[in-house]
Amino acid sequence: ALADGKCGVDLYGSPWDQFVWCPRCNAKWDMEEVRDWLFSQVEDRLATAIEISRAAPSLWGDVLSVNTIRSWEHRATRANHGTDARGRPMYRIGDVRKRFLESIESRSKRKKAS
Repeated sequence: ALADGKCGVDLYGSPWDQFVWCPRCNAKWDMEEVRDWLFSQVEDRLATAIEISRAAPSLWGDVLSVNTIRSWEHRATRANHGTDARGRPMYRIGDVRKRFLESIESRSKRKKAS
């Protein structure tokens, strides 16, 4: 659970929920705070596009396709961090999240301009 959590029990909820409740002490947690804490624990870790795509809803509350992550590599918008034992490219989770948030902001600006 959260490092400063009340009772240390793991919290589970839908990434799209606004709140999650502790099954032990019934404390109410803001999902954005939970995601921020979770992300802080994995920000510098390396993972494959598939692993990041699967974790994206839990890490930042939205879906992100494997193809999008890979397309960013081909457009040279992120640095290569080597490969895993099976030869698949590895990505720093923090870099992918940053690029994801930039793409949302860019889309939002384009919508406002049109």
